[in-house]
Amino acid sequence: MRFTETLSVEPEVWELFHPSIAPSDGDMYAYLERIVEKCTPLFDAAGASIFLRRDDGRFHLEAQFGTVPPIPENAIITPGEGVAGACIDLAEPLLVKDVRSEIVFKGRLIQPRADVGSAMVVPLIVPHGAVLGVMNVTRRQGDPDFSHPDLARAASLAHQVALAVSAARLLAETKQAQAWLAGLMECVPAAVLVISADGSIAEANRQGKAILDERPEWLNPDLTCGRSKVFDANTNKVWRLDCLPAGDGRVLIVEDVTEQENEAEETARVRRLAEIGQMSAAVAHEIRNPLTGIRAATQLLIQNPEQNSELAEIIDEEVMRLSNLCEDFLEFARPLTLKMRSSTMSHLVKKIARLEKPVADQLGIRLLLAGDDETPEIGMDANRVEQVLRNLLRNAIQACEPGGTCTIRYRADGFEVEDTGSGMSPTTLRNLFVPFYTTKPKGTGLGLSNTRKIVEAHGGKLSVHSVLGEGSKFVVQLGRAA
Repeated sequence: MRFTETLSVEPEVWELFHPSIAPSDGDMYAYLERIVEKCTPLFDAAGASIFLRRDDGRFHLEAQFGTVPPIPENAIITPGEGVAGACIDLAEPLLVKDVRSEIVFKGRLIQPRADVGSAMVVPLIVPHGAVLGVMNVTRRQGDPDFSHPDLARAASLAHQVALAVSAARLLAETKQAQAWLAGLMECVPAAVLVISADGSIAEANRQGKAILDERPEWLNPDLTCGRSKVFDANTNKVWRLDCLPAGDGRVLIVEDVTEQENEAEETARVRRLAEIGQMSAAVAHEIRNPLTGIRAATQLLIQNPEQNSELAEIIDEEVMRLSNLCEDFLEFARPLTLKMRSSTMSHLVKKIARLEKPVADQLGIRLLLAGDDETPEIGMDANRVEQVLRNLLRNAIQACEPGGTCTIRYRADGFEVEDTGSGMSPTTLRNLFVPFYTTKPKGTGLGLSNTRKIVEAHGGKLSVHSVLGEGSKFVVQLGRAA
């Protein structure tokens, strides 16, 4: 029979369960000592003791009062062994008069104690059913035996003790977890703020409190989860914010990235200056070559007027070369404005393939298309995307030998241009999009730079895969699908 009802117990015993004197981790031993001290006279007992389960799974003595002889301080109860071990196994309160005649002790090696006449052994059971301890109450030989009403009262008392001890342990574990979390927060090299569901700051580490003291404008209850950067004009600092969901609230991790931002800006400035210097040298080189040709042709024209037709053709060719260079450079330098409208990739690809096919046929290059006849409409600047495809396709055709193949694979939001040409070396791949880098005798080295600029303006990506001697593949993925 399991005793679950709460029976009448003296008021002074119930006082032990008042919230004001409930046990905590620090005074658990003293609390249990008060329990057994009150319990002994309550049941007209000779003594009482309480054992609690520890991490090793065994039950260790925590408190005793009036026991004769005293129980050793290192006494341990193992589940299944002895009277208390049987009580733990059964998870039932036991009334023990003569262990030799009790049926529950049949087959167990239990030696009766000469100094004990009657005993109550009651498990301390928490609400979810686990046994966290056991309480023993004993009377001497010759004293009246404990009765079932006594056992019911002891079970009721043990139930309250189990609740109090369980709550104290839970509180201790919570405090330990809080202390561990607080220590962890202090070790984090950033400000950590715990924001409650109502937007108030529930917890903050040392760095977080320092930020709270500054009262930054960006710290408000409307912060959404995700990563962002903010500039604080009052302190001239740049903060990186990582806002993460945590239960009903949020955890905000704040890092001062001012120094990193300044370093990044300085690095970018130095890189831009280096690129400008490099570009200036390349532009000067590209301009000087046509000018040298024009000057030589002019001198020859002065010396040999009869060759004016031939020399004029050279001058015109070099002037056009300069004009194309200026046009490519202006295209590269000016901001790109897109004229977005709905278009289909299938129509665009077929149009450019039709225009470029005569050149491919003349060079003995096969031009293949792969994709749906009709693709869905997307938002793009069709003229700019045509420019990208035309540039990539012309490069692919020029890379092939007679008998080679150029293939355009297209989909709704992009396309691939693959050739069976000579491929590119690792050095060429590394410098492929560097302005004015070219492997063509008459190239400006700005075509692919402008091509990538158009793709990125669409929020897309241009990537290339190439193997020397096997061919190349350019992949265009647009990012602004309508």
